[in-house]
Amino acid sequence: MSWVEHTSGQHWRVRYRRQDGSVASECGFTNQKAAYDRAHEVDVDRRRRTFHDHTRGRITVNEWLPRWWTTLDVDEVTLDNYQYLIDKHIIPRFGRTPLGELQSSDIKQWSTDLHTAGYEHSTVEGIVSLFSRILGDAVEDELLAANPVHRHHNRGRRAFRIHREMLWATPEEVLRGAQQAERLHNRASALLIITAA
Repeated sequence: MSWVEHTSGQHWRVRYRRQDGSVASECGFTNQKAAYDRAHEVDVDRRRRTFHDHTRGRITVNEWLPRWWTTLDVDEVTLDNYQYLIDKHIIPRFGRTPLGELQSSDIKQWSTDLHTAGYEHSTVEGIVSLFSRILGDAVEDELLAANPVHRHHNRGRRAFRIHREMLWATPEEVLRGAQQAERLHNRASALLIITAA
């Protein structure tokens, strides 16, 4: 059951008990009705089992990482790689950001910035994929309602994809290949190459 408290002047907060017995607060309501509406919303979501405690997302990426490290079961080389990518790319950009404030658009912009800085597409994908794993584990710990790293298809990523050009043999190259197949194998192999071409 949630309740509303008047804090000062025109400020109210909504409070509720977490499953572990601790009390969480959502502040910043500038009128009593808004606070009561939010308290009612929290209670309804809890009954429906769709409630997400937004106050848990206040811990920063830096605070979450030590807890996340303890969950890993990978080899030393992978750990070293993760440590390098986290220290070099993730902490400088998002280390002080609370988990609950991470936005999908921020991560897309970060990915674009990495491409612009000259990193290969596969490198950027690896960095973003690692961050997605870190945040995915935060979702499992109920620190986030959803992972802000989304894989959107057909939304501008094509600019960073490597386009493989189809190579076609000229008629002369086909005939040379067929002649070589006939010399090395038999006439049927040469015929198959010409037919396929």
